[in-house]
Amino acid sequence: MYARAVTVDSLLVIRSYNSLSGLVLTIVGRVLDEHGLIRSFEFQHTPNTDRSEAEETSALIAGTLLDVAVIPKTGTPRRGQCWVTIGLALRNQPTTVYYQMLAKGYVTAAGGVLWPGGAYLDSVDGPGILRSVAGTDPAAGIEVIEAVPTNARWRVRSLRAALVTAVTAATRTVGLVIDDATTTFLAFTSGTTQIASLTRTYNVGDFGFLPTAVGGDIYFCLPEQPHLFQGWRIRTSTTNLQAGDNWGAPQMEIEEWIEE
Repeated sequence: MYARAVTVDSLLVIRSYNSLSGLVLTIVGRVLDEHGLIRSFEFQHTPNTDRSEAEETSALIAGTLLDVAVIPKTGTPRRGQCWVTIGLALRNQPTTVYYQMLAKGYVTAAGGVLWPGGAYLDSVDGPGILRSVAGTDPAAGIEVIEAVPTNARWRVRSLRAALVTAVTAATRTVGLVIDDATTTFLAFTSGTTQIASLTRTYNVGDFGFLPTAVGGDIYFCLPEQPHLFQGWRIRTSTTNLQAGDNWGAPQMEIEEWIEE
């Protein structure tokens, strides 16, 4: 039996974690009241855009909750961008604790989060959203450093960044490091060096083999497209990096999930 008895002390609680700008959600549902009448309700919820939690509550009339749906009102979210949970809480009690979780899932342009009948998944189940991420352009003499945003999980599928070396004579060797801002998990080094007054573009991906450097392109094999938790980093580590050497902004292909 899916219907749920609710009282005047019951609150419907919607929580969202979202990375898409301009998204507004509509929450609709029905309650069978104590007189046998079906009463509908509807309200809007605007998620935050930085993946932080946003919460909306709605008081319910006494009766039997029949169904709830969370659907997009504006915006076209894709899987991996807006994670929503639907639950019941008690008035005058902290809404951080549901007395019943009803449903949770990603809201997309093609479908909402539904109760009853919706899926009951974790936010990192299944595929994430594919994103083209332009990283930060570091100042001269500074390495590329990209950190995973709060409440996100990343799978790094590829990275491309150019290094322009100054006229200072030195042999630079570029390495790539994955760490949690304290401890290094993975570090590997290019087999190709770069001397002064050159521009070379470094390409990182799961190639399955190490391609030979061609023209200005140098390649790294990224093993198994590692998953990175919030705050973890992917960065360069360049031996003999000079003060005038200049990394450009990296361009990355990222598969991203909301980390609930």
